[in-house]
Amino acid sequence: MIPVFQPFYDEREEEAVASVMRSKWIGLGPVTERFEREFALSVGTKYAVAVNSCTAALHIALRVLEIAPGDEVLLPTMTFVSTAMVVNYEQACAILCDVCADDLTIDYGDAAERQTNRTKAIIPVLYGGKPVPAPPFGLPAIYDCAHATGARWDAAGKICCWSFHAVKNLATGDGGMITFDDPELNQRAVRLRWLGINKSTWSRTSVDRRYWWEYQFDEVGFKYHMNDLTAAIGLVQLAKLDEMQRARYRLVRQYREELAGVADIELSPEDDTSSWHLFTIRTPFRDELAVYLQERGISTGVHYKPLHLYPLYHSYALPVAEREWQRLLTLPLFPALTSAQVSLVCDTLKAGLSTLQLSRSL
Repeated sequence: MIPVFQPFYDEREEEAVASVMRSKWIGLGPVTERFEREFALSVGTKYAVAVNSCTAALHIALRVLEIAPGDEVLLPTMTFVSTAMVVNYEQACAILCDVCADDLTIDYGDAAERQTNRTKAIIPVLYGGKPVPAPPFGLPAIYDCAHATGARWDAAGKICCWSFHAVKNLATGDGGMITFDDPELNQRAVRLRWLGINKSTWSRTSVDRRYWWEYQFDEVGFKYHMNDLTAAIGLVQLAKLDEMQRARYRLVRQYREELAGVADIELSPEDDTSSWHLFTIRTPFRDELAVYLQERGISTGVHYKPLHLYPLYHSYALPVAEREWQRLLTLPLFPALTSAQVSLVCDTLKAGLSTLQLSRSL
């Protein structure tokens, strides 16, 4: 079976984890601090705060922006559910917006029409890893960069939330990061990710030799911090990121060449700034092709069914998202995918498509 995603691991990740285990310090500590410094440098920000998921990162970002109960937060309907659920965590209202037909990122025109005097923030999603422009209106923005590690995009001056989930471009099994340039937001995020406590156990024992048991907390925080085992994998993955991205770009080019001009297949726009976390096609035969490929050992996905079509978020019509999601099919893409496997996916896809087109014409 060819999976949709697969992490790119080798003995380097194994040795990094073993090294942390040998150190006997496996919680939040020096390896996490190093990962934070190196990740911030890689994306062009002053600060990075390591957490246990992108969901946690988004939640903390809302909290540091003082999003309160009853406030409204704009976000696209085409995203993973955690982008909206973190708004609910703060008892605020997730206001779902339509997307642009070409790249499925948030339609700022639609978002502007949904803005009210209760709207306090916006969460643009870098869908598939495609960079997005800043919102054209004066709302604080939290960028959902879950797909975007490896994108050619400057995160400086922004609040960005990153995912290191097992299937992401930089995969630590789970984990996430918030990046900032604002020192006050950074310091509050550092506290919030570990129960509001102002000093980590590592800093108390390694730096503050006097009264190392003392710490303070002034607000309710969360158990969201990363640990050094996860961070050790992250450091190796970060060092390999350019290599992994080159493989993705090569595979995307091959897909585009082999599927160019095929009837009833629409390819995503070319983009040399995207991280290419997803390679999606659009086809009127989405459901049938997904089954056809699955039966022949090729996994696919759908990213995403719009959130407003689920009962929890059921609301008004968002016509572009409603139309486009029914044609979306995500094909396998990961650094270890071989050229031969891409050709197999494309050949099987075209064979299934020919069968379906013939069947529909009869």
